[in-house]
Amino acid sequence: MLQEALSPVAKLQTIDFAKLAYRDAEEISRMVQIATHDGFFYLDLRGWKDGQLIRSLNVCNGIVEEWFKKPNEEKAKTVTLSDAHGYKPVGQQSGVKEGQRDGYESLRLSRDAQLSRDPLPEVVRQSLLTFDDLHFGAHLVTKTILSALADATSNDGKIQSFLNTHLDDKQSRSALYFLHHPPKPAGSQGLGQNIHTDAGTLTLLFTQQPGLQVLSPTTGEWEWVHTREGHGVVNVGDTLRFLSGERFRSALHRVLPLTDELGAQPYDRYSTAYFLRAADDAVFIGNDGKNTTADEWFLRKFHSFTQDRSVQRLDSVAFGGSFVKHYYAAFDNDRTSLANLYRAESMLVWEGQPHQGAENIMTACNRPEFEAVQTVVTTTDATPAPQSGVLVAVTGRISANKHYDKTLVFASTFLLQPTPGQLGGYFIYSQTFRIIADL
Repeated sequence: MLQEALSPVAKLQTIDFAKLAYRDAEEISRMVQIATHDGFFYLDLRGWKDGQLIRSLNVCNGIVEEWFKKPNEEKAKTVTLSDAHGYKPVGQQSGVKEGQRDGYESLRLSRDAQLSRDPLPEVVRQSLLTFDDLHFGAHLVTKTILSALADATSNDGKIQSFLNTHLDDKQSRSALYFLHHPPKPAGSQGLGQNIHTDAGTLTLLFTQQPGLQVLSPTTGEWEWVHTREGHGVVNVGDTLRFLSGERFRSALHRVLPLTDELGAQPYDRYSTAYFLRAADDAVFIGNDGKNTTADEWFLRKFHSFTQDRSVQRLDSVAFGGSFVKHYYAAFDNDRTSLANLYRAESMLVWEGQPHQGAENIMTACNRPEFEAVQTVVTTTDATPAPQSGVLVAVTGRISANKHYDKTLVFASTFLLQPTPGQLGGYFIYSQTFRIIADL
């Protein structure tokens, strides 16, 4: 299937890296807005150093693709230190479908190991300088992006120092990943990579085969990301979201390799990603409002990836608190996009008054006294519900300065149910909202 036939398509904006490298103020301003709203963008690398990074990428990909053809027993002998360095076999993490595991293997090369030269797989040692070019080039690209974001937001008092938490002489989990989704016959177990946000700071992804999907911040639908020659795809990770005081968006995404009419994946799918991660001892405030180090967050996140999806749904680590953060960010800034989370059978009980159906619910949400608000979520809890649903309970504070002198304390519940015909999608089946106090 040609990627042009895929629908809907993510309308990602494009940033020219050559302009970033020369500190083009307009390009940096655009990137800040994209990181705030979308969390994903194309990165045009064709004009930087005459496409040198792309050439190194193509050479390394060819080498590793041959390595992936080796027997699994031989690949399993690769020295594996952590989820940031070594070999990951197929099926180690949860997959796209309920009750199934993932469908990819990966060779992971940590930046620390690449610098120290130990331990490195023999396939890397045989072409060491070429892998250096790719590894350190990708690191330079992501650090340049981070530096530009740091400069552009230096006056924001809520934002921690990005650069001080990413010093190159500190130990970190930054790593280069080569990923391979082998062919799958119809009816086989294990496909793709489950819904997730990235644990680190920035991800630079390269692939020439479709399969990446992002959850749209405006429609709530899964959208296909088209591939582009000479471009990477950059996305914000959890760590940058935390360091930015929740300003930048760590977006949900997944990998769903294309299948034929029988459900078989008839081809190999390859991709390469560089994950820029903060120093292991960098400290930020996590989802639970408590201080955590980058290393602790990495370990918690990757442990959650191994859990079945039924467990992940109840684990805020697995999705980075994505539903609640997405809902209230939209409620504050782009409320019309919430209509996609409701269906005809959805029910909202707002301060004891019932409203059924997306149109009626949106009318209730858009009442004049809540025309312009700022929401702060203070607690989030989740518990399993019948029919693969999830019950989410939230408390928080709302400031509606146009109509109230005081800050309102609210409580809300959401019953989420799987969206029929949409793999991995959920809609709000029922919701309650009530004011419980004012401050």
